[in-house]
Amino acid sequence: MIKRLSIISLLYILGTLTSHAQSVLSSDSMAMKMAKAVQLQLHASDTQCYKIYTLYTRRNKQTDSLRAVGTNSAQPYAMIFINQAFYTDMKKILNPDQWLQYKNLENAKHQAAIKRLKEKGIEVQESYSAIPEY
Repeated sequence: MIKRLSIISLLYILGTLTSHAQSVLSSDSMAMKMAKAVQLQLHASDTQCYKIYTLYTRRNKQTDSLRAVGTNSAQPYAMIFINQAFYTDMKKILNPDQWLQYKNLENAKHQAAIKRLKEKGIEVQESYSAIPEY
């Protein structure tokens, strides 16, 4: 029984670690995919792309941590803080033309998401843009 229990425990631990590793890898690969898309759309340099990748990685880790804690009343405010920090740092990385282009792309994505939600009959508050003004 002890031998069987230890094998089951070992398999559980390995499964948990594998699941966590896949989650980290998929989060990192998603961050790289998003950074490369921004690089292509804005004609950003490789240095800018790397910095953007680190921003996406940081934001993904922060939002993953927030989700792991669960839902509470402070969560929307924490997301606002995370996104404000992300956009503030993104603005520092991009030149003014790239920043304007990035804002326009993000706002277009935001409007498309709102449209999809409305088509599904979900009521959406539209009083804010995807990227706040700084």
